[in-house]
Amino acid sequence: MDYCTDVSFARTSRLASFILPVVVACGPTSPTESGGNDSSSGAASGSSTGAGMTTPPSMTADTTIGPPSVDTDTLGGTTSPGPPLPTTGTTEDSGTTEGMATTEDSGTSEGSSGGSESGVMGLPDFSGEYLLAVETIVDPGHPFQYIATFDFTPAGMAGSVDVELLPLTLDVASTTMPRLPFPPPLTFLGLPVAADGSFTVDVGPLFIAGPTNPITAADVVADMISMELQVLDMDNVCGTFDGAIVQPIMLQLTGSTVGAVRVADTTPAGLPVNFPTACP
Repeated sequence: MDYCTDVSFARTSRLASFILPVVVACGPTSPTESGGNDSSSGAASGSSTGAGMTTPPSMTADTTIGPPSVDTDTLGGTTSPGPPLPTTGTTEDSGTTEGMATTEDSGTSEGSSGGSESGVMGLPDFSGEYLLAVETIVDPGHPFQYIATFDFTPAGMAGSVDVELLPLTLDVASTTMPRLPFPPPLTFLGLPVAADGSFTVDVGPLFIAGPTNPITAADVVADMISMELQVLDMDNVCGTFDGAIVQPIMLQLTGSTVGAVRVADTTPAGLPVNFPTACP
């Protein structure tokens, strides 16, 4: 069977779809190559005649590597069910992300709330030594002065404080001389300090010795003395001073004020010349 006969056979065969692409791929040949093709065609024809419609060896090779086989595998890989696609992974990632966001938000909220309740953002530790001045309505320019020692113990947002007031000596009409300690000190223990930094020192009866009185240098007896104090920051405390003088005269002290500033040196030379006597 010649070249043309091979083509005709391929077209009449029900396996033409497998053979035709191979024949077309070969194309026209030279006379020398034609003889080789005739021989191959003869072999193919002989095989076809001897075995009926049995697929010849060349057909088997073409079927194995032909386009239909490749297309079927490719399509099968695309459309056949397989392992879960990244949709599942996306869902898990989404859940993880959402969980993390929830945890972080909750942690932040709880942390803020917990910080307020635990006193992390509470009062400053104002413990230490201060120059405390009491400016009375009797003579506002010449305050009584004390070395005040505060020992603050925090408790949540509030706390308690121990207070010691040591009077200082003052010459009449002086604010800086000589400012020597005049014991004994007045002591008040375990005074409650509110969350806003306010606390009360109930002094009660108070004896003011002449050497500590810069107004008259005379002894003074006062009663129902109370100081309402406010912590401004870790270095400053201020407030009001109330009560009444009962000796040598009767005089209300309502409207008197208090100022206290932290000092590093409580000796006369180390005390400040300018100091607060009231709240800012």
